[in-house]
Amino acid sequence: MQANTWIKIIFRLSLTLCITSFLFLLLVAFSYWQEKRQTIQKTKQEAKQEAVRAAQEIDAELRQLKDSTTSLANDLTSGKLKDEQLKDRLVRIMAENPDFFAVGAAYAPYAYDPQERLYAPYYVKRNGQLQLEQIESSYDYTQPEYEWYNRPFTEGEVWNDPTFGQASNTFVIDFSTPFYQIDQETQEKVPRGVVLATYSFKQIKELMSSLNLGKTGYGMLLSNKGKFIYHPQENLVKGKKSILAFALGEDQNENNKKIVKQKFKQKLDKAINGESVMIDNIIIQGQSSWIFYEPLTSADWTLGLVFIEDELIGNSSSLQNKLIGIILGSIGFFFFLSILVFQAYQGSTKSLWAVSTSTSALLVAGIGSIWYFAPEQQQFEQGKNEQIENATVVNEAGLEQFLSQDEFQPKAGQASPIYIPTGVFVQSIEFTNANNILVTGYVWQKYEKGVHDNISHGFILPESVGDKPAIKETYRHSVGNIETIGWYFEATLRQNFDYSRYPFDNKDVWIRLWHKDFDKNVILVPDFDAYELMIPTSLPGVEKDFVLPGWTLKESFFQYRLNDYNINFGIENYVGQENFPELYFTILIERDFLTIFITNMLTPAIIAILLFFIQSIVNRLSPLEAIEVTGAFLFIVILDQINLRQNILAAGLLYIDYFYFALYLLILLVAINSRLYSSRFNLPAFQYKDSLIPKLLYLPNLLGFLLIITLLVFL
Repeated sequence: MQANTWIKIIFRLSLTLCITSFLFLLLVAFSYWQEKRQTIQKTKQEAKQEAVRAAQEIDAELRQLKDSTTSLANDLTSGKLKDEQLKDRLVRIMAENPDFFAVGAAYAPYAYDPQERLYAPYYVKRNGQLQLEQIESSYDYTQPEYEWYNRPFTEGEVWNDPTFGQASNTFVIDFSTPFYQIDQETQEKVPRGVVLATYSFKQIKELMSSLNLGKTGYGMLLSNKGKFIYHPQENLVKGKKSILAFALGEDQNENNKKIVKQKFKQKLDKAINGESVMIDNIIIQGQSSWIFYEPLTSADWTLGLVFIEDELIGNSSSLQNKLIGIILGSIGFFFFLSILVFQAYQGSTKSLWAVSTSTSALLVAGIGSIWYFAPEQQQFEQGKNEQIENATVVNEAGLEQFLSQDEFQPKAGQASPIYIPTGVFVQSIEFTNANNILVTGYVWQKYEKGVHDNISHGFILPESVGDKPAIKETYRHSVGNIETIGWYFEATLRQNFDYSRYPFDNKDVWIRLWHKDFDKNVILVPDFDAYELMIPTSLPGVEKDFVLPGWTLKESFFQYRLNDYNINFGIENYVGQENFPELYFTILIERDFLTIFITNMLTPAIIAILLFFIQSIVNRLSPLEAIEVTGAFLFIVILDQINLRQNILAAGLLYIDYFYFALYLLILLVAINSRLYSSRFNLPAFQYKDSLIPKLLYLPNLLGFLLIITLLVFL
């Protein structure tokens, strides 16, 4: 067959395959985009519905508080309710509204009794009990700084900014409205006092925690001036910060600040003015987020729900397969396109090298894409599996929902569970070998007198190995009936880490906790009140200046795992033998890519390049010289792999092992090619143009092999 005929066949075949791969790429990319868009729209719709539902629920609570307070004020003004009946009415209001934190009335000076300057009965709910407090005994509420009393006389009914209530001893949000005395002669209203109803931060926090915001989402309340009324980070409320100032935080560069301000300010103004607003792709504290704003008409406030985008939108198996199709389709399309663009079908050496080089670059890009997308997918799937197999708890509502399951309720003849609030603060983590970690930090527990009198104080680290873990009591602190005991600990914990994707593996480092009396029905629960913010990405319970070379900390959180044991530890009727909820404090860590490349990938890459140079000068080497050089490389590769495995000491094959296997194969092939090139037999595939074909195929074959291995390992 003539050369021109072959050229035409190769050209037509390349053109056909280029068009086919392009159409395949378009089809898969469109399918991926459509499914991704539908997933995003569905998720946004569900998030919007949750925001509307939450706004209705919170609005109903606030309206009930407002209506009860206004009704009481009207009855006092009309004389329908006598002063001596006030306390009974206040008690009834608290009984009918269990979510109220407090309610009271504050009379103007001498308005209640000419002999008493001030009178302000205030019923507060503490530890489930209703207590009467007299505000005037704590402070003079008529002073100008107490806006809850003074503002209603000039503005009418008002929702006040969050303040620290001295009588309630917590941060509170007050609604207050005036009541009057009708002057019988002029029929004018003379201010006589203020009716006050209070919601505490704790109640609002519990209400927000009951919302379905995902693992790390959170809720907030904004005033009509855009200032925080409620936020999980209480310092934002204390500092009276606005959400715009928060969004334009110090952690953003100037360019990001301009983008956020331009995109955020306009929509925020609409939200504060009572419109339903959705802001997507906004960076909040370094995370791409969605914010849904819904008006709360009863208080002229705005509810904001923040959803972390990466947490809600991951690639399902279908999307993942389509993403791989896009990567492979792109490689195929650009490969055949390079044949046409560089006219490789003509057979010139220059065009063939151009195709080989561009194909190698495409394969590197394909491998890099999988490295980039696979950890994100692994984290998303890991999060889904944790929700199924384990119970991650980040707030009181999630904890109560988990512990209220029937399987955790006491069986016949079994004592009710005893709950011990427990907190963890990790100061350092160090890998001592592949499966052992040295952890230091603090653990504290809270014991209530009269409830926890018959159990020991302390905890056990059941996964500690080696020497007995160092656990030393460092402090005791009592407030009322609650005694807090803190211990410093230093322990080596053993975990079964998965290294199959090394060096692109993520790790879940956990601290598993048992109570000292684990034979009793004692359940450790997270002490959420001790943490300023329980959003996992904010790394609660972890030292701020944490040092773990080669790793990046991603999240920290509490979770429960239901563990089974095939023994009863010699204890009759041992309650923890089946499906007992054990508390874990977990830290997610991810390897730093630069460290990975320098310590693990650089040596194999350099050896592969040097082998290519040896392959390029095979015509200048005798077979013996080629064997000597490749033998030296073989020795280096073997030592490097042995050193790696000695450091890791992990069972099974690692992802990086396949790089060494590829190098072993290359070393063998280079030596064989040298021998065949020098053979007296006519072997065109090895001898054509000084072994051009093996040179051209060297990098594409190596990278193609690594691409296939990467697909098999990561997906």
